[in-house]
Amino acid sequence: MKKITLFLVIVLLTPFVSKAQDFIDNALLFSRYQTSGSARFQAIGGAGTALGGDYSSALVNPAGLGMFNRSEFTFSLGFTDAATNASYFGQNTTDTRGAVNVPGLSYVQKHDYSSGKFLGGAFGASYTRTNNFNTNYQISGINDRSTLIDFFIDDAVDQFNEFGDLDPFSLSGMAYDPDFDMLLIDVFQDPNNPSNTFVSSRVFPDVFDLGNLTNRQTEISTRKGLQSQFSLSYGGNYDDTFFFGATLGITTIRYINEINYREDQFTFDQDPNYNALDFLSVTETFDIQGSGVNLTLGGIYRPLDFLQFGISYVTPTYFNITDSYFASVEADWNNFDYDNNPATSQLNNTYVDFGVPLVSEYDLRTPARLRLGATAISKFGFATAEIEFVNHKGARYSSNIAGFSYDAENSIIREVYKNAINIRTGVEFRKDKFRIRGGFNHLGNPYQNEGNTKATVTTFSGGLGYRTSKFFVDATLVNSRWETERNLYVASTFSPVSVIQHTQNQFVVTLGFPF
Repeated sequence: MKKITLFLVIVLLTPFVSKAQDFIDNALLFSRYQTSGSARFQAIGGAGTALGGDYSSALVNPAGLGMFNRSEFTFSLGFTDAATNASYFGQNTTDTRGAVNVPGLSYVQKHDYSSGKFLGGAFGASYTRTNNFNTNYQISGINDRSTLIDFFIDDAVDQFNEFGDLDPFSLSGMAYDPDFDMLLIDVFQDPNNPSNTFVSSRVFPDVFDLGNLTNRQTEISTRKGLQSQFSLSYGGNYDDTFFFGATLGITTIRYINEINYREDQFTFDQDPNYNALDFLSVTETFDIQGSGVNLTLGGIYRPLDFLQFGISYVTPTYFNITDSYFASVEADWNNFDYDNNPATSQLNNTYVDFGVPLVSEYDLRTPARLRLGATAISKFGFATAEIEFVNHKGARYSSNIAGFSYDAENSIIREVYKNAINIRTGVEFRKDKFRIRGGFNHLGNPYQNEGNTKATVTTFSGGLGYRTSKFFVDATLVNSRWETERNLYVASTFSPVSVIQHTQNQFVVTLGFPF
């Protein structure tokens, strides 16, 4: 057993340490918000751009705070059940995870001020959970086309071609290990031409014909964390016709993802008895913490008593992020004699890790968003709809550290993502003190090439409410469905991909006290 040890390492996570794909995926993950806010707001699909009277307006259009006629305190409690179904080489694997959470709380202070046609407004302070990262997935199947060792070889060749050596703080560097503790790959130079470096596998030698290789591959991911926003807002009322508002948003990210990858059951069709390796495994842990700031500006125009139009603009969110990455590689050998000398070259279990996490700091700018909405109101309730434009290709990474650049990642973001159009609709029916609500939320495809997955997020919601002059209670159930692709690794031989279907059910209850 061996560990790579040092007291502290602060580096930029370059692609051969933390795959560039993780940066690309996170740029979307942290800028694509789920349906959030109060139970009432979620029940109508989050379509609040042209609607007021709810603290959730602070998040989408603070002009809605100008419609408050009383002060108010609210508290929400939720339960989320997330399920995944992963398909990999014809095998389906399911996983579930449930968690209690606090979707939001708020305080809105109404103030009356009559100066001509200016009729006052309301200040608001609110907390809203905008993303829930608590989910698991499992991928498992028999791969007869490649192995993770193919990735180790390809990556080692790339590193030698670019840097002339292997970085010990990379997966392929640990798979090699210069002290020969691991030996998943072997590196040697051409004696006739020292500038030529070759990488091969000690596990699967080609000196004799072993035939086609099959192996079982399993990946388990456990994700935890959330994304939230604390909003300081004001909404004003001009002549009960035009409402305006602004929100200063202070956002936070906490995201932990532990990925455990394993290969075993190595079988060669021409030599089934050859068994050098029982299993190999890789564990990676990503721990991301960040904070950011944005500004939301909005207006609502009521030309008629029964009709409202709304518009809002959310500036890009500017995050400062601290990213901690830790990895280990383990190989369980079957008394493997790698040098035809059992006395000195027999291997059993070998293990190597970073010793301490690799820590980096960088900035992320998520895209701006523009919303347009309309609401029709009657004594029986209302119907509302909105459209949102988000330029996902506008996400950008940057660093203040001299010599470090994210130009490659930013270039991929521009190539992979595109502008997306999101649509939300909702209705509320009123009967005395009771409310019945329904909603639909469609997040458009953010990819230039969607591939084989349904990259859109489709959400249906419904809820009930009961309101008196002293308190109100709302309950909502939200169901969301989408698909993602997971590249287990990238290799020149074959890069395996799993399609993961996600289903998330969120139950939310909001209790409010007007005063």
